[in-house]
Amino acid sequence: MRRSEIDGCGQQAIGFLDFVEALAIRSLQVDYDVSLRTIREAIKAAQERYGINHPFARQDHRTVLIGRELHIFLKEDPKNPVGLTGKDSGQKSFKECIEDYMHSLEYDEQGMARLFTAFTMGEQRVVMNPRISFGAPIVLENGFTAETLWRATLAEGSFERAAEYFEVSTESVRAAYRYWNGSWGWLRDPPSQTSVR
Repeated sequence: MRRSEIDGCGQQAIGFLDFVEALAIRSLQVDYDVSLRTIREAIKAAQERYGINHPFARQDHRTVLIGRELHIFLKEDPKNPVGLTGKDSGQKSFKECIEDYMHSLEYDEQGMARLFTAFTMGEQRVVMNPRISFGAPIVLENGFTAETLWRATLAEGSFERAAEYFEVSTESVRAAYRYWNGSWGWLRDPPSQTSVR
């Protein structure tokens, strides 16, 4: 099995590539009803057969879903994926019905995931980048964390006042608030001001 990015200093921390793979696994299970057994089989095949670690976080060896089985694109033949699971395991596939289930990743020069778009609202994006704010969700337009703008909205009582306080656009504050409330709202008290919607 591959070494995790989780450090060995006794802390419960998860690396960005582990996080991206967890997102991929969740998407495969929830959105596409792929079993955990199939996912494990794919990860094992990618590692043992092709020497590919983090198969769900790579651009050069993109992992895709064809029907209900997982396939991977290899550098040698970037047009025809090879089966990782099921009856097509180890075989090239020429099928065109490919589901690219990870739509929200951007990659670095080495082809590894470097940025994840967690939320989009209009022109605003809330992203996670391990090199910025320790990977906390930030509003791309201004670099403030979504939590900071969410808390400011609660404290100030409106999107406009929070935006004015931080000298950012109202739209970015609204996006941060919607993202944070949607992701973590069940942990927090709801806003008491009617101007926050």
